[in-house]
Amino acid sequence: MATVHSNAAPSWNGFRVTTFAGQHDSHIDTGEDYRTITLASIFESKPQAKPKMAGNAFLASSYHNYDARSHEAQRAHGSFVALVGDIDKGNLALAAIQSAAEAFSDGSAWLVYSSAHSRDGDQRWRIVFPLDEPCQFEQWFDAQTALFTFMEASGIPMDHALSRAGQPIYLPNVPAAYKDGTPLRDEAGEPIYYQSAHSGLDAVGLDLRRGIVAGGIASLRQKRAADDREREALKAEAAKRYAAKPRQDGANIIETFNASTSVETMLALCDYQQSPRNGDDWRSPQQAGDTYATRVIDGKWISLSASDAASGLGSKCKSGCFGDAYDLYVHYKHGGDHKEAYRTLGREQRGANVVQGNFRGHEQDPGYQEMPDWVQSGDAEPDYDLDIVEEVAAEKASSGKLLPLEWFDQIDAQLDANWLVDDLIPSQGLCLVYGHPGCGKSFFALDMAMHVAGGQAWRDRDVEQGLVIYIGAEGQRGLRQRVAAFRKHHDVKDLPFALIPVEINLLADDGDLNALIDTIKEAAKRYNLPIAMIVVDTLARTFGGGDEIGSDMVAYINNVGRLQAMFACTTMVIHHRPKDSTNETPRGHGSLWGACDTIILVEDKGGPKQAKVTKQKDAEPAPPVVFELRVVELGEDEKGRPVTSCVVVGSDSKILQDKKADTLSDGQRITFETLCRTLADTGSTRGHDVPEKALTFGFETRVCRLSEWVSRTTSALSDPDKSPDTIARTIRRYRDRLQALGIVGVYGDFAWRIK
Repeated sequence: MATVHSNAAPSWNGFRVTTFAGQHDSHIDTGEDYRTITLASIFESKPQAKPKMAGNAFLASSYHNYDARSHEAQRAHGSFVALVGDIDKGNLALAAIQSAAEAFSDGSAWLVYSSAHSRDGDQRWRIVFPLDEPCQFEQWFDAQTALFTFMEASGIPMDHALSRAGQPIYLPNVPAAYKDGTPLRDEAGEPIYYQSAHSGLDAVGLDLRRGIVAGGIASLRQKRAADDREREALKAEAAKRYAAKPRQDGANIIETFNASTSVETMLALCDYQQSPRNGDDWRSPQQAGDTYATRVIDGKWISLSASDAASGLGSKCKSGCFGDAYDLYVHYKHGGDHKEAYRTLGREQRGANVVQGNFRGHEQDPGYQEMPDWVQSGDAEPDYDLDIVEEVAAEKASSGKLLPLEWFDQIDAQLDANWLVDDLIPSQGLCLVYGHPGCGKSFFALDMAMHVAGGQAWRDRDVEQGLVIYIGAEGQRGLRQRVAAFRKHHDVKDLPFALIPVEINLLADDGDLNALIDTIKEAAKRYNLPIAMIVVDTLARTFGGGDEIGSDMVAYINNVGRLQAMFACTTMVIHHRPKDSTNETPRGHGSLWGACDTIILVEDKGGPKQAKVTKQKDAEPAPPVVFELRVVELGEDEKGRPVTSCVVVGSDSKILQDKKADTLSDGQRITFETLCRTLADTGSTRGHDVPEKALTFGFETRVCRLSEWVSRTTSALSDPDKSPDTIARTIRRYRDRLQALGIVGVYGDFAWRIK
């Protein structure tokens, strides 16, 4: 078992969580604070031997006041330091749980251990993911949901009760026997079936701003925002329908019912489950999924559940259904029979028209003298039941249609052209062109886009012709000049090319994506050609004020992906390198690198410019393209001064060598080679806590401990004639030189090699 070293252990080792002795340990009456324990101690704990409900438990939060076991108190005051999961179904092996936990953690810390009654044929598990920093309930709840979604997509059923703020998580515990008498411990008192595994205490805490969890949170929030907009539309539709509904006989009984019985009461009595995140959100007993699709708004309920709408609950509309307390009463307690529901209400005592849990009505007839026509007229339906005005989308979705399947013996190689620009730009995918300001990256991209639009070979590479849409979100005047220069230099009159000269928002779910899609569809009507390429210039001017370093990048990539999928084309994004970087690094979150099919770095070192492929997903990287900018005169301004721009032309010049190719001294070379060996022997691709912005693009994926590198270099450079202090100072000078040359990166106690 790993040992904690206070000078090196990640901060989560010391995070404390509230603990208590079993299900019935409550401090509400005594007012005493609960004990706390560290997350590291949970990783190292051995299973107790207590009855299941008496076993020690903990909360994922450090809030430990006397009311800490209250969900409400934890929502308001909790400081959450871990994601947790409970797996009581599926009889899954440890290897399956561990594999999923490792994938979700993306190199951060994780713990898996058996539940109290786990045994052969009924394997049960608990999982814990320490966080790199505490968070509040809202963030924690979304991260928990992202965890559940990921695990269930991996075939692992999760208990969603653990998204409740004060839900206990039982610590390792193995009772003497199962409730049917099956032994769980052997004669020596040792557990028979208990298993556990963890990442080790040196792994970093889970960063909710990066990786799988960040993507899950972003997706969840986008869906939530879309649902909120849909509910607002439903709310307006419901209000309009209720206002237009004619007054009906017997309406006083229904109105009295709604006035005296709240929607929340009816939801609880009809077995709805309330969301731990938002008390206005509920999950119906008819839902197949785990979302809370029903929301209470202004005394009415609105459901986005396809199952609810298809069942005939309330009033249907395109996106779901809506109604009031009476609708719930009719549907759940009288099988949708309005007449029986009304008669039952009619038998209730006047003045006590509040629905009770049994819903059997009162045996005595309260003596109503007037009954509405629809109750007495045979099979006629009540006016209260509104007409269905639209088909429910979910009923179409559940028509039995299956997704396409391709069997092994039917799958053939795809021999059609897969390239938009031969062996460089794929016909469908995401490309990134990036570089420092003024390096020529936009000239480079525009030149390629123009050749694609014209169907003309680009730098001796064949192209597939198609319509090109260029989103000029930055420097619109200069872009217009460049288009005019290309037209004049190449003597072309027209091309299937269109410029969108405005700054747009491709990050927010309610941004400009839909307007952009509609605009491109309109532009496509002019030419009888498919859309081949959409260029976004630049990422910064289409990012809507988001955080490029954080998880906002995941949402941006998803929206650009929607754009690419809509038109089955290539999207090319123009982006920047950090201003202070001498290394090959694009700015922003690492998810951008992972999402791209082709990445091209454009550099200007004082001579000709160079565009080199730094990532090619499905082929060998193409050789660098060397080019120059040639000035083209476009005319004169109102004062007679020449107006110019530039076009891209080829170049046979040599690229200047980078300073980092300077010859290393013998000592520097030994220090560098020792780093390479240390990375190969002890380096890890994940599990470090180096901030994203500190890592450079050219960063080779393995990272090692700086202390390990220094220790090995000290051995390699050992000299009996030199003191340890002298050798240490020499190594520091060598390390500083390697960093200055841009071939080594160092942050805290981590080091890595730069390409």
